[in-house]
Amino acid sequence: MKKSKFDASALLLVLLIALLGLAISFLCFSTMLFHQINLGLFTVFGIYCALQNKKIANNENKKVMMLNFIDQFIISLSIHKTLLASVKSVEELSEIAIKRELASFSDGEPWEKIDYLSQYFNHNIYEAFLDIIKTYLEQGGEILKSSSALLKEVGEERANMIKIKQLHSQKLAELIIGWAFVFLIIGMLRFVVSAIYQSLLLNNTFVYGLEFFIIFILVSFVFYFKIVLSTQVEPIKKNTTKNKYIPVTEFVKTFALFRMNLGGSGNIYKTLEKTANYSQGLMAQELLQLVGELKTNTNLTPFIKFASRFKEPLVKHILINIYQMMINGGDPSTLFEFNYLFDRLYELNAETIFTGIKRKYENLAQMPMMGSGILVMLIMVGVVGLLGNMLYV
Repeated sequence: MKKSKFDASALLLVLLIALLGLAISFLCFSTMLFHQINLGLFTVFGIYCALQNKKIANNENKKVMMLNFIDQFIISLSIHKTLLASVKSVEELSEIAIKRELASFSDGEPWEKIDYLSQYFNHNIYEAFLDIIKTYLEQGGEILKSSSALLKEVGEERANMIKIKQLHSQKLAELIIGWAFVFLIIGMLRFVVSAIYQSLLLNNTFVYGLEFFIIFILVSFVFYFKIVLSTQVEPIKKNTTKNKYIPVTEFVKTFALFRMNLGGSGNIYKTLEKTANYSQGLMAQELLQLVGELKTNTNLTPFIKFASRFKEPLVKHILINIYQMMINGGDPSTLFEFNYLFDRLYELNAETIFTGIKRKYENLAQMPMMGSGILVMLIMVGVVGLLGNMLYV
């Protein structure tokens, strides 16, 4: 059965936002027309908030389910050793959403089931998981050892999610508090100098400016939702004109996939080729070019050429290390050095991404200050108009 777009919590959220809008309208205005306008405006905004909140929750839950599924499956496979027993064990422990997706595969092969879930999760980590499982089925070995990089990536992804979610909650609280202090100014005007405020409401410029001010507040929360969604949904990278440099974020994201796949096969060239096929945009072009050059030129030059597309010096050292692994046949010391260097770049990139999100929130935090300025200007316009009327009476 298809779930409805609105559940009880979503309807309650819409109702609370509509009532809040009505309360704000009664605080700011004294005419029924503006009460009706604001009730409609906040109801529409409440519906928008409910839809965005559900979208954010669905994205988060799906990713958490994927990470839990991968963890549980690899542990189960290390115990049961067979795909059939592992699928049955994990399916029993999985969330209802996963069971619903697998409902049409009750009699299907175990591999078909986990492969089908790639359409539901649609994430590079899950693709790497499938490649590792496939390699394990073909070649055997220790699944925990071959999937160590994957499990590490799962843990880091989960930690980043928690850290960013806490930042979202903190900044939402700060935004609400910031606007609450602005409304405190209106409340003081309304109840402390009520006679003057009622006179201000007779000025059309003040009244319509106040309505614009309320819309400005709602726009700030729209920007908040856009920031949250931007941290959850990765945009599709299209082939574009070459820029001088590719962002280091793209390198980290792509070579995290390389490291996960490397644990499954151990073949550097095949892993690079597989990573190139999973990549998008300029990274896909550059990686495919690197793989193509390695067919005829197995020296360091193609790697140095590829490294020149990035500003970060660590990228060059990592690629040199990958070249050494390729010619040394996966020597443990070079693999250790690669993991050390890549972990360092991963941490720097994660901190850069987190700082970028904080910077967006710093820009958003300016909106209550701008709102205060708008409100002060409206009050000044209203007072000047009121004084003008008094002088010409």
